[in-house]
Amino acid sequence: MDHKQFDDLVIHVFGGASRRATLKGVLAGAVAAAGLPMLVEAKNGKGKRKNHKSKAHDKGTAHDEGTAHTAKRQVSAEAKKKAFCQCRGTNATQCTPTNCVGCEYQGEIGKQARKRIKKQFPHSFKVDTASECPGTTTTTTTAGPTTTTTTTTTTTTGGPPLPNTCPGGSCTGPQCESGCACVESVCVTCVADTVACESGDVCCNTPTSGCFAGICQPPPGPTTAALAQQGSGTMTSSSDADCATNAGTCTDNVTGTITGTPIAAGTFSGTLVGTNYAGGTPPGTFTANVTGTIVATETATGATLTSTIVGTLTGDGSSGAFTFNGTYTITGGTGRFTGASGTGTSTGAGTDTGQSSTLTSFTMTGTIVLP
Repeated sequence: MDHKQFDDLVIHVFGGASRRATLKGVLAGAVAAAGLPMLVEAKNGKGKRKNHKSKAHDKGTAHDEGTAHTAKRQVSAEAKKKAFCQCRGTNATQCTPTNCVGCEYQGEIGKQARKRIKKQFPHSFKVDTASECPGTTTTTTTAGPTTTTTTTTTTTTGGPPLPNTCPGGSCTGPQCESGCACVESVCVTCVADTVACESGDVCCNTPTSGCFAGICQPPPGPTTAALAQQGSGTMTSSSDADCATNAGTCTDNVTGTITGTPIAAGTFSGTLVGTNYAGGTPPGTFTANVTGTIVATETATGATLTSTIVGTLTGDGSSGAFTFNGTYTITGGTGRFTGASGTGTSTGAGTDTGQSSTLTSFTMTGTIVLP
């Protein structure tokens, strides 16, 4: 047999370990005498294959495969690296290529490194070039045996680079010449009090100051204003046809319209409850204690103002006329009256005509306090 007709001669040996060892030795000698490369594939008793190659063949193949695999991993890792800009700003408007607060160019870094930075500085971002990350940039150049490291600092409208953190709650030092404030343990550029500001700006005296009405200043305090509302409407008894003769409890539903200040035009509704009636029967006079709640609604905005009413009702059983004198207490509101408070006097007058009465006047005069 001319071994030059074959690239390899493959011999399969089956059987027990002793038999395989004997046959392998005999065949290996014959193959070696023929000058052929040797590859013996043996099957053990468990049916698992074991490949045995010549040392030269095995070493060369392993080296080639390992080199290729390592190169592939290196290419993959390089492909995932991105140029990255670390930004210490507290919002997206402070972390852009044209407005970058305390930015530092990180060079091309991997995904995990970018994630670690964004965990601490969530508005950091990827860039194409270092010029898109104004701040502190470090470059290293090698010319012959000499390596030179150069650090340059550039600034934009966001101000100079700032310290990483501000333990103790204050920012000091030459890096804060343009003014800065400690926000969430990070120094950020800020706007001084009485200086114009925009939405998203940080005022230097945070949290005692904020951007109100376009200026950094302390938040405006509660304002007290005059309240003067006048109206008229109807009262409908829900418990008795003629409250004037009721010696127990009388409940009236009240509705009407109002004008004045702060509600220029609106409506009101509520419930008034009369108790502890005292006095004579018609044609005599009587008195009663009155409590209830009145809700005024501003027609233009839909804002509401809620008040409790407490006072005394005096009636004439002969004519049906009645008057009310008491106080109001503002308990809250909605819209522009949210959080309102205030107190004052309240009056009313009308004619009892049975189950439905006419409320010829209703007033509330005093103050309203807005937060």
